[in-house]
Amino acid sequence: MLNLVNSSRLFYPGALPPSHETSAFWKGDPGHVIAYEGLRYEWQGKTPCATGDPVAMNWGPKTDLGLYGSSYVGMLGAIVRPTNVPRILQLDCLATDFFHDQAWPTFLCYNPYPESRTFEFAAGAGSSDLYDAVTRTFLRRNVHHQAEVTLPGDSAAVLVVVPGGGELTRAGNQIRIDGVIVNYK
Repeated sequence: MLNLVNSSRLFYPGALPPSHETSAFWKGDPGHVIAYEGLRYEWQGKTPCATGDPVAMNWGPKTDLGLYGSSYVGMLGAIVRPTNVPRILQLDCLATDFFHDQAWPTFLCYNPYPESRTFEFAAGAGSSDLYDAVTRTFLRRNVHHQAEVTLPGDSAAVLVVVPGGGELTRAGNQIRIDGVIVNYK
């Protein structure tokens, strides 16, 4: 996901030198919010190259920017939240899971660094506890809005933001907090 987020910027005008964009001439998008139709590893000796089919194949519109394809970045935007530490992202596991059962807000965080890093986790308004579904422990209790979380190097946490002081129960292979499943044994 880190590489996807980082590389997605290359689809947008201005992210590459103009010589690496097939429609750098087009000035109809001064905010650079319409993405190129595609990104090719190599095109006409340029690596990488933001391009598309219309200009290269000489058909359709006069630009390789794709309004309809650009809209899908909204899904990526719904999932990804940056943290205060570069390369550590807060990924919303429920943002595009439209058919999930009742669930507390759940986020995947990965520390790609070889050593431990502490970052600010956006926990939302109200009093919350942070339950890590990977370690099956509470990392923080009674947090409000932001919480400092430390992850060991090259490790991940699945942080479930649960009501502060919620009741943890076990039933069969399920771990629940205030009746909502947060983990399976």
